[in-house]
Amino acid sequence: MYMDNKNRSFSMIADVDGDFHDLTNIEMPDIVPILAVRSLVLFPGVVSPILIGRESSMTLIRKAEKKNILIGIFTQRDAEVEMPIRSDLFDYGVVGKVLKTLTLPNGNITAIVQGLGRIKLEDITKYHPYLEGHVTNMPEEEPDKRDVEFQTAMEDLRQSVSQYVSMSDEIPDEAQFALKNVTNNIMALNFICSNLPFSTKEKMKLLQMDSVKERLFNTMRIVNREINLQNLKLDIRNKTRDDIDEQQRNYFLQQQIKNLQAEMGNESTPEKKDLLEKARMKKWPEDIEKFFYKEADKLDQLNQNSPDHNVQLNYLQTLVNLPWGEYTEDDMDLKRAQRILDRDHYGMEKVKERILEYIAVLSLRGDLKSPILCLYGPPGVGKTSLGKYSRSSSHLRRSYAWPYHQEYPEGRFLESRIYSRRD
Repeated sequence: MYMDNKNRSFSMIADVDGDFHDLTNIEMPDIVPILAVRSLVLFPGVVSPILIGRESSMTLIRKAEKKNILIGIFTQRDAEVEMPIRSDLFDYGVVGKVLKTLTLPNGNITAIVQGLGRIKLEDITKYHPYLEGHVTNMPEEEPDKRDVEFQTAMEDLRQSVSQYVSMSDEIPDEAQFALKNVTNNIMALNFICSNLPFSTKEKMKLLQMDSVKERLFNTMRIVNREINLQNLKLDIRNKTRDDIDEQQRNYFLQQQIKNLQAEMGNESTPEKKDLLEKARMKKWPEDIEKFFYKEADKLDQLNQNSPDHNVQLNYLQTLVNLPWGEYTEDDMDLKRAQRILDRDHYGMEKVKERILEYIAVLSLRGDLKSPILCLYGPPGVGKTSLGKYSRSSSHLRRSYAWPYHQEYPEGRFLESRIYSRRD
């Protein structure tokens, strides 16, 4: 039901058995009462209920019904205006008649009106107790009854509107039934123009067209545009639904995997939780961080009793224990280094001499682009203590990390040290 404020519903069904021209070709005075409506653009022949709320509009409707007089129905440019003047109304409207009025419990009136012919508002001649204005009759150019092009285009428009109504959430499905019951093509065209949710400006452009055939082709373009927009909305909605469905599917599968792992005894172990806790404290590069968590996820896929699980766990422990982003400053004092080596390590002259040579080269080059020291020998000869005490508390003052042992053929062992590098 349409109101003289904001409204958005379907008009009532009306049809013409005879010639549509006889309905719209009427004699009318030059000065007619004006009913200003906010959202409704009424077309010739269309019947529509209007909810009347303004006192001046109620006075006009009561008089029009009682004395059976014609009124001009014009749409406001701005629906928020309470007391419209000439500049607040569109130029084109329709002359109409009040078919029936219903008084509501709240005091408002519902007026059932039918548009007849097009008119143009020239000027407002009176404002109280309601608007009156000088209007000009604007007859339309109707197509010939035998115009095959018009009839074919109307059939196409009916099908397009039916498709649009089925796709749109704004129009009730009853609209298709209403349109099928309007047999007169011009009446059906005006019914579509008045009721489909086009913008007010677009409807006014259609109403201003003198040729009914031109109005038909423009309406077809608008309906096809709206169908394309509805198809686009549907595609976006389907893509969004597919993305959500895929996310839900992945989440469901992940939960199933976790449940299966729990049944198989493959839940996250305390060792992994400790690794993840240490990883959160690390200041490592972004690519290393992604790689670590990728390898950590593999740990959940391995049985805790399998050898591969221990290999993967040791590998992750190696990554997380490396001193990522930690730096120390080197002390290249040769005399101090020799004093500490002689104090803490008896004998091993060749080893201590090699270490001092290493420090001397570093001090001369000024960078760390030098060979890596490799201490080898059987267990218990002092490799670990030499590395620990000479590095952490003496000459280079680098943080001692941990030893790594690798057994080689012929019973020899290779032991290396991992230290923090200097910036």
